[in-house]
Amino acid sequence: MPEKGGLPYDMIIGRDLLKKLKMDVLYSDNIVQWDNLKLPMQEVNITEKWIDFNAIIEDRAESDSVKEQMNRLKRILDANYDKPDWTRR
Repeated sequence: MPEKGGLPYDMIIGRDLLKKLKMDVLYSDNIVQWDNLKLPMQEVNITEKWIDFNAIIEDRAESDSVKEQMNRLKRILDANYDKPDWTRR
């Protein structure tokens, strides 16, 4: 697992790079083939909580002021807007 990333995989490789490297992902045989080398796919064993990749990117890309405003918006949306029960006094 990547250090501090919390994701259950080491890297993400796009189709364009896989094609350029002439790497074949054979899900039917559960192997990855690159030239004459065949490697078995590893099982992903998630034993700890991990967060979404998009959340990591958003967290690093957003400015502090945007993060503050998003937290403010979350507090507003999460507030309890139920009508108060005045009979329980």
